[in-house]
Amino acid sequence: GKDHPAAGRRERQVKVKHKNKGNEMSNTIDLRGICCPTNFVKAKLALEMIDAGQTVEFLLDAGEPVKNVPRALKDEGHKLISLKETDGFYALTLEKIE
Repeated sequence: GKDHPAAGRRERQVKVKHKNKGNEMSNTIDLRGICCPTNFVKAKLALEMIDAGQTVEFLLDAGEPVKNVPRALKDEGHKLISLKETDGFYALTLEKIE
């Protein structure tokens, strides 16, 4: 018999998960529980994956992360759109600038 075409193709499905209203891709990167400077490194890597002009949301812990990461990303030249506190953590929305 023939092999199932699905076998060995699982990694294909990973990216299809988020379906969004309209054509805005929502990129949410959860950096909670990650200490500095690893969270900033991960944020930068995430920004490399998206196109300039796209927005991305980072979830950050209170304290050091929310003090350091937004400032560091702004120093990189990106545009901070909003920083909202929710349930003890922060959601930082950022627009990637070339």
